[in-house]
Amino acid sequence: ALDKKTSKGKGKTRLKTPKTSLLICGVSSAKLNADLVAKANETIEGLSLTCLPVVNRFFGETVTCTGLLTGEDMLAATLDYQKRTGQVFDEIILAGNTMKEFEDVFLCGMTLQQLKTELKKFNPKVCVRVNREGGYGLADILTTREK
Repeated sequence: ALDKKTSKGKGKTRLKTPKTSLLICGVSSAKLNADLVAKANETIEGLSLTCLPVVNRFFGETVTCTGLLTGEDMLAATLDYQKRTGQVFDEIILAGNTMKEFEDVFLCGMTLQQLKTELKKFNPKVCVRVNREGGYGLADILTTREK
């Protein structure tokens, strides 16, 4: 899963170009993802990964799984987090199961392209990457840059 942009050594992966990444998840997977983020930041040199658990406002706060997050909620939470912290990310990582099965549309009706357009208004250089491959897909995203 490593490409020309990374090199391996002493159990660590080194990114040729450092990057800051935001991993979006539902509230129920926040603890699991916090552990994953700590491990990734420790083992991938040049990566600064942050996890953002998003409260589901669309379906209600008792709905906590990542797969039922909407584009609207992820957009609002991401923009709010960036404005509050001043943090700007090179990439934002979304789980593929947040969209309908055969189209890049979130459950709220927002398209992936609309989400990207809105996020680029805040940060024109941000890239939005969708992980459709589980753990291996996430490892690939964290150790590469979008082409």
